[in-house]
Amino acid sequence: MEKVLATVVQTLGVFFMEFEGAKVFFKGSTPSRTRLYRIIIAKFHKDFKREYVIFGFINNLPEIFEVGKAYEAFLIEKKNNYGERH
Repeated sequence: MEKVLATVVQTLGVFFMEFEGAKVFFKGSTPSRTRLYRIIIAKFHKDFKREYVIFGFINNLPEIFEVGKAYEAFLIEKKNNYGERH
């Protein structure tokens, strides 16, 4: 699982280098898959938030991701060189 996650994170970095300013939206195909994504993001949240802004969606409304909330979907965008959103 962690090997797969490391590959996904590495792929995100390559994607954002190629498509500057892009955003990645995703959700699970089932509630349990979405829950798994939330658990993974929460586990690595400290590492992710250094380079990315992560949003969680509740009732189709985005908010900055917080560990412990049950989100329905996610959106990730890369921070610029100054640590700000694009």
